[in-house]
Amino acid sequence: MADSKEYEINFFTPKSPFAKDNTKIIAWIVIIWALAVFGFHFLMKAIEKPTPEPAYITYESVWENVKSNTATDIEKKDLAKVYLTLLGKYIELRDNPVLKKALTSTIYDILPAEEKMAFVEATQVFSGNLDDFELLLNAVKKFPEGIKQNIIDALGLSNDNGFNNLLANVIPYGLLPFDGAPLDKENMDTIPVLMDKYLIHFQSGLTDTKFLGFPFHYFYTSVFLLVLFCGLCWYYCVAIDKIMDKHGMEKGEV
Repeated sequence: MADSKEYEINFFTPKSPFAKDNTKIIAWIVIIWALAVFGFHFLMKAIEKPTPEPAYITYESVWENVKSNTATDIEKKDLAKVYLTLLGKYIELRDNPVLKKALTSTIYDILPAEEKMAFVEATQVFSGNLDDFELLLNAVKKFPEGIKQNIIDALGLSNDNGFNNLLANVIPYGLLPFDGAPLDKENMDTIPVLMDKYLIHFQSGLTDTKFLGFPFHYFYTSVFLLVLFCGLCWYYCVAIDKIMDKHGMEKGEV
């Protein structure tokens, strides 16, 4: 073993001319790939801007009046629809007690006086255990259709079979047992946090521009980067053949 040759291969300290050329081409491929992947995300982050949904604009226009208890029934209806939109879009909010209490309280406020007590009694079918979806489903089945229709009429959702009809179907899932008490300050302070989190999105020209029918950022990450990866693999195969020819190596050699 004393006279045997030792071969040490280290990517970061190549010694032979072939290893140096091979390392160089691999390094350039890695740099190109890293710039294409991470550089694009850094670019998106650098040029993004907060863009509110229409529902957020509605919320923002009525919230100060709601906080000061001077909101009209129309403003309360608009706010209730915003709550329903959130509950319908984000399943994780189905067990958010603040949002559900805000919706229940708002519905109570806009119902006619003669319907308020029946509404309070009807909400008692809902369990306080928000983690058990089966209990919620059972409560929804027990919720009186007449009370539900009263709520739909009060919110102005009864004459629309489109989006408003979808909101109407969400109503029972957004209720909690209710005693008629208004939201306390702590709950009121939590509502803006929820609105900012779920109704403001960060967008830019990269997300708003359409390419082949897709948002550009989606096409870039899901299609172009895959094509680029395949292209870099092909380029390495071609380049390594040329490097081997350059150094007089047979293609069958290791």
